[in-house]
Amino acid sequence: MGRFLYFLIVMFLARTFIRAAVGWLTVQKSQQSYGGPRPSPRGPSAPPATIHKGLMVRDPVCGVHVPESRAISETKGGERFFFCSEKCRRAYLEAS
Repeated sequence: MGRFLYFLIVMFLARTFIRAAVGWLTVQKSQQSYGGPRPSPRGPSAPPATIHKGLMVRDPVCGVHVPESRAISETKGGERFFFCSEKCRRAYLEAS
């Protein structure tokens, strides 16, 4: 009974080691096949995505949140509104 239990433990450890080695080799092979950073899902000519810090404002027309530094602003009735594009700004001014 003791030899059988010893045999099971050795087989379990061997199986675990082999699975870990195969997993590691698979990861190494997949990283080599890329040959560098992955292409952008937005296309090869798209600029890299940038992170804008600061306050996010909401466009009242389409509801998109835009960084305040990139938003188009308009003051109407003493209140300041922010828009994601000139098209949304024009639509807001025509509607009001």
